[in-house]
Amino acid sequence: MIQDEQSFLINKSILFDVRLSPIDIRTYFALVALSNNNQKIEITASKVVRTIGSNKSSFSRSIKHLKKLKLLAVDRKHDGCIYHFLKPNN
Repeated sequence: MIQDEQSFLINKSILFDVRLSPIDIRTYFALVALSNNNQKIEITASKVVRTIGSNKSSFSRSIKHLKKLKLLAVDRKHDGCIYHFLKPNN
């Protein structure tokens, strides 16, 4: 794990995982940054899409891929989703 002066934790294995596309990495780290160091975040897709500068279809595809790799778990709600960060198995 990398830790800077703000105690912002990033798992290094995510950066070097060849299974992840650049948009997957951007999506994951945007969710981590917006979560304020919690293990989960409740947010709408449109807010994340605006943050990463992507479109909703790319974001949805990225979330699906991150779930398949067991890096995220998602609980859907009527006004957004709750994203839970899981520990990578690498």
